[in-house]
Amino acid sequence: MQNKKVIYTAIFGGKDNLHEPLFLPEGFDFVCFTDNKDLRSTHWDIRVVTPFLKDPVRNARYHKIMAHKVLPEYGQSVWIDGNMIVQGNVCVLVDQYLSSNDFATFDHSKQKRRFLKIFWIRDRKLGRDCIYDEYDALVSRTKKGIYMDDINTMEAQITRYRNERYPEHNGLAVTMILLRNHKKKEVVQLMEAWWQELELGSRRDQLSLNYVAWKQDFPITYVSGDPRHNKYFKKTKHTLKTNFQHIAP
Repeated sequence: MQNKKVIYTAIFGGKDNLHEPLFLPEGFDFVCFTDNKDLRSTHWDIRVVTPFLKDPVRNARYHKIMAHKVLPEYGQSVWIDGNMIVQGNVCVLVDQYLSSNDFATFDHSKQKRRFLKIFWIRDRKLGRDCIYDEYDALVSRTKKGIYMDDINTMEAQITRYRNERYPEHNGLAVTMILLRNHKKKEVVQLMEAWWQELELGSRRDQLSLNYVAWKQDFPITYVSGDPRHNKYFKKTKHTLKTNFQHIAP
C-alpha cells in the first residue's frame, strides 16, 4: 500500500551515488528520479526519466522544486539532495514543522564551523544570511578556478534583484533539504516562481528562493540546527565535482 508521504531525491549526470537510508521513517516512501537506467536500490523506488534539458543540474532541480508536478500522488514530501543520507526519524521533524506550516527548510546562517586537522575549512563566521553575500562567495570561487555557474548570468540576476530593491540580509535558505505540503496553493505558486528563476536565470537555487518568497510575501519557516550535521540527515561528498569551467568567461 502506498504511503501519503515521500522522501525523494534526483540524480542526473552521475553527480551522486544513491545512498541507502540508515533509518526508515514510518509512513514514508522513498523515490529517486534519475537518468541512469542501471541504478539499483533496496529501499528507493527508482524512476528513470528522460532528461528534458541539456543541463543535468537543472534537470535534477526541476524535480527538486516541482514536487506537485512530479509527485502528484503524494501530498507531503521531504526533498534531500543526492549527497544526503537519511539517518534519523524524519517523522518527528515533519510533524514538528509541517503541522502548522506548509514549507520549511534549513537556515544557512546556522551552519557550524568545522575543523579539519589544524585548519578551519570555513571562515570564522557562521553561515551567510544574504543572497548577495552568497553571490559574492560564488564569484570568489571563480578566482580559484571553481565555476558553479556562468558568472554573467548570476551577475544579471543579482543586479535585477538590487534594482527591485530586494533587501540585504533578508535570510538565506539552505535548499539541500525541503519539507513541504507541496499541493497547497501558496506552496505551488512559490515553487512555480522559483523554477522560473532557475529556468531563465542561474541554476544556483539558493540565489533565488528567498527572493521569490519576498516577492510573494511568503514567510520561510526555518528548521533549527545545522543542515549538514544533525540527527536526521548527514551530508556526504558529491561523486562528481560541480566545476563548470567551460562556462567561464
